[in-house]
Amino acid sequence: MHVFIGMEYLHHTLNPPIMHRDIAARNCLYGNEKVKISDFGLAKTGTFFQVTQMTKAPIRWLAPETLKDIIYTPKTDVFSYGVLCWEIFTDAKTEPYAGMTAAEFVPKVKEGYRLDFPEFTPPDFSQLVKTKIWTDNPAERYSMAEVAHGLEKITNLQRPAYSGSDNVHQPKQPHLGSDNQPHGGDKLQHHQDKKKSGRHKVRKSNDNESLSDESSHAVHKTQSRRQKNKKPGRKTKKIG
Repeated sequence: MHVFIGMEYLHHTLNPPIMHRDIAARNCLYGNEKVKISDFGLAKTGTFFQVTQMTKAPIRWLAPETLKDIIYTPKTDVFSYGVLCWEIFTDAKTEPYAGMTAAEFVPKVKEGYRLDFPEFTPPDFSQLVKTKIWTDNPAERYSMAEVAHGLEKITNLQRPAYSGSDNVHQPKQPHLGSDNQPHGGDKLQHHQDKKKSGRHKVRKSNDNESLSDESSHAVHKTQSRRQKNKKPGRKTKKIG
């Protein structure tokens, strides 16, 4: 819960907002029953950023639009948050898409393939992640404020009030059970309590991998466009 509270603060309260660009379990610090987001080395201010030079990136946590066009928005952070949730429920024992190389899983993610949550995951929680956080179209993806409202209803936990938290768009009603009441809160809280019982060492993985050929093409296309739009320098006339 603390992670989505922190992300909501970064996206909706700070001015200008901050895109973290590396949301993952390895970048969350746990102590005194609190989780704090760390490692802002890739963070950017604003609401849009496009990579113009080839670089390594934590592609196993990236959204489909980032894998394709190498663009970042607050909605790409939201997608990464969904992968972080998967890490929590799997105790981060393996990296996302374990057993697959970048060349294998990147095309699949672009085509709609998503990670599977363990069977004990509360259905309403996994449904929220799959249908509202991992959507292929970022325009249909929840904002972090909408995620916060949805998880409040599922967990029955109240997030702290801070400047800007009440001035956000109210999301649609999350998936409800047959009795028209949110389900899964008790199971989710039980799993959170289990996690608090002891420290869990997050598996260190080689998460920074090269971007795909298609992403490379997007970078080169952007660079070529910039070169065409670049005005030639003014020539100076030699005197004397």
